[in-house]
Amino acid sequence: MGKYFAVFVVQFIILALCVANLQSEEISEKKVEEFQKELDNYSKLIEINEDELKKMEWELDLEINSFSAAKTNINNQFTDLQNQLTECQQQSNNQTKQHTINTELIRNFITKFSQLIDDKANETQTLQSNIAEADLKLRERDSEISNLKNAQRELQAKQHTLEEKIRELNKIIHINENQFRNCQAQLKPEIPTMESKLRREENNTHLPTTKIQLNVPNSCISSNGVQFIQVADSYPIYVLCDKNVLGPGWMIIQRRIDGKLAFNRNWADYKKGFGGFHKEFFLGLRKLHLITNAQQHELYIRLTNFNNRTYFAHYADFKIGTEQNGYPLEVLGNFKGNASDAMTENRLQTFKTYDRGSPYQNNCPNKYSGGWWFPSSSCGNSNLNGQYDSWNQNKIFWGNSPPYSIKTVYMMIRPKQARK
Repeated sequence: MGKYFAVFVVQFIILALCVANLQSEEISEKKVEEFQKELDNYSKLIEINEDELKKMEWELDLEINSFSAAKTNINNQFTDLQNQLTECQQQSNNQTKQHTINTELIRNFITKFSQLIDDKANETQTLQSNIAEADLKLRERDSEISNLKNAQRELQAKQHTLEEKIRELNKIIHINENQFRNCQAQLKPEIPTMESKLRREENNTHLPTTKIQLNVPNSCISSNGVQFIQVADSYPIYVLCDKNVLGPGWMIIQRRIDGKLAFNRNWADYKKGFGGFHKEFFLGLRKLHLITNAQQHELYIRLTNFNNRTYFAHYADFKIGTEQNGYPLEVLGNFKGNASDAMTENRLQTFKTYDRGSPYQNNCPNKYSGGWWFPSSSCGNSNLNGQYDSWNQNKIFWGNSPPYSIKTVYMMIRPKQARK
């Protein structure tokens, strides 16, 4: 319709122009004809334009129909998009709710995880403290191990030295065994006479006796290890000689080293002696009487405490009396040593056991679990025959000064002539 309206407007303008020209001028017939031709041309042109307009209208209708279809399609797509948007919003709302839940869960998790981190930090700090303490203890153990290794090397060196000494002692023992067998062969014919003499001595008789002459020394001056010695008119006595500690001539009369031998014994055991030369022993009061009355002797006591400190007490003279008098400590000479003088007060005191002595005096052997020359008025300051026990419960004691609790004891005597 717009196209037709435009053509009409053009024709109207042309006609108006023509009229205007006719009015203003005298139009010739020729001019009229020219106008008529132009008008015909315009008419043809209008027809042509009308055809084109129809064609354009048809094309426009097609485009309008296409546009309508496209609009419908777009509306449908818009509707779909709206539906999708609604669904997305619903999903978004659901996700928002889930996000809120997840956020709360995450907050709770973070709170718990932070608490766990704090706990682990505290545990780590405690563990680091424990590690530092363990490291310190480890260094201390390393130091102890180093000390133990040094001690082990020292012990190995001492072991080697002791093994050498043992080999030497085995040689000496072998020699002594040969000497013992020789002595046995020499003594065998005299055994009846010796047994008769022993019975007379035990019965306190004083019948004339004959001195047994054998090739046996009368002391330890020239001997070492287990040895027979012949003293006065007595039968040969089996003793333990030692020249390794203080030199030749010394005889061990009592030894305490480990407490495996009980010293809480009766009078008969102390009279006869007990134990073994290769372990703890007491030589016996009767033998001590015979030996110390045959010639003058000196006494040496070596004491070791549980800290392995060694102390000694030396007395210039030592002599034990007869059984009739109670085997008293008849002579005890001047003292010297780095231990205290704990035995001078025992001079002239009789030997006492739990079954020999007055009721008061018997209390001391019972109290200290061993026989000794206890003073009459008290238990004195020494008892080397007491019960062997741990370092703070030991009933072996010597004075009120070191060595205090005693671990080992060696009582040794030597003829005074051996000093010359």
